[in-house]
Amino acid sequence: MSAQCPPIGSQQPHCDGTIFTVKSLIVPSSDMTGPMATMSIVGDGVNLSVSSSSSKLNINLKGNETLLVSANGNDPESGIVTTEIWYSTTAWKDNSDGTVTQSGPGLLGRPSAQNPDTPKNTGDSACEARNTALTLNIADLKRGWDKLKIDIWMHTVNGKGQDAKASALLNWP
Repeated sequence: MSAQCPPIGSQQPHCDGTIFTVKSLIVPSSDMTGPMATMSIVGDGVNLSVSSSSSKLNINLKGNETLLVSANGNDPESGIVTTEIWYSTTAWKDNSDGTVTQSGPGLLGRPSAQNPDTPKNTGDSACEARNTALTLNIADLKRGWDKLKIDIWMHTVNGKGQDAKASALLNWP
């Protein structure tokens, strides 16, 4: 079952807090520009946004945050087929014998959050934008570890198969 666009003409929030009107469009035979990816991370003392046109962000956390991660893929020419959020964690613990135990990063089999639609062909109808979100509880992720790194990124694909990514690196402490 494919996800549906929100009702055409409805007002929906972008992850950067702005509002957009949902539009449906027809996938063209060619598109010279790719989609735009925007990811926001908001929580206690954290409020940032990164896009496919900016470099990867590196953020230091306090360690007790609950973070809302939201992603928006937008393409006014070809529409968006999927928007996904992925993340991997690496954690370290200092042992009493002077060694360090590491967990991760692991192999990722699927996104942690996604809003997919069926693949599109020229002439098909597509949503101009697709959003998805997830919540990260940093206290839970760091429990039992001395140091934590979270590599988080979003990926979006338009109706012509072009993609865009935005990413951030979260560190504790």
